[in-house]
Amino acid sequence: MTDRVEDLSPDSEMRRLIDKAVLDTIGVRVLRWQSVGNQIFVSKGKDVTDPLQIKDRKVRVFSETVAQFVRHCGAHPVTLSTTRLNEAFRKSEIDMATGAGSAVFNRELWTVADTITRTMHAPIEFLLIVNEKTWQALPEAHRAILAEAARTEERHSRENIAELEAKNYTFFRQKGMTIHELSVDDVADWRACSAAVIEDYIHNTAELGRQLMAAYRKLRTDPCCSSSPATGTFNRR
Repeated sequence: MTDRVEDLSPDSEMRRLIDKAVLDTIGVRVLRWQSVGNQIFVSKGKDVTDPLQIKDRKVRVFSETVAQFVRHCGAHPVTLSTTRLNEAFRKSEIDMATGAGSAVFNRELWTVADTITRTMHAPIEFLLIVNEKTWQALPEAHRAILAEAARTEERHSRENIAELEAKNYTFFRQKGMTIHELSVDDVADWRACSAAVIEDYIHNTAELGRQLMAAYRKLRTDPCCSSSPATGTFNRR
């Protein structure tokens, strides 16, 4: 639960582990990551700063990991594509939804919901990849140029997405939506109820999972990632 970017830097330990795993298992090289923004909760009539507020609610999710996240915190996950969000709210198929702020903007969700809680529980990322055989067939000088261009573009895109999200939230407020931030204790409560997601991941993965969790534990004590989306430091970990 953080909107920091240090943990997503190409030089970070977690990035190196993930990019190497993609290369080793799929045979494609990750040139850069493309951020879509951080996940939030969109709801109507109530915020979800306290995880107890999603208990027994139908929550839209888009992946099994997110489904586990809300399920462990007491909600009923409903897997839906972004294209059906507006309709699902109108038909009461869901009570609230997780997703990026861009989904609120693109689907005009202020017409069916009025509240955003910035849980920031996970970033949404896409990968730009190239087949490793194709990559190695390129002259070394070309590879160096492409790698540097990809790194530069990733840095710029992260700066741009931060600016875009800030503009989006200003726009959402103008549309009558209320934006809620998590307090340090709220973050601790969300982490507590969803801790089993990490436990399950460690149990079901091999050495890579253990290495990633070791890197994650380091992040939990790093200044980059030890504060809430608002201010302050965590008192309950």
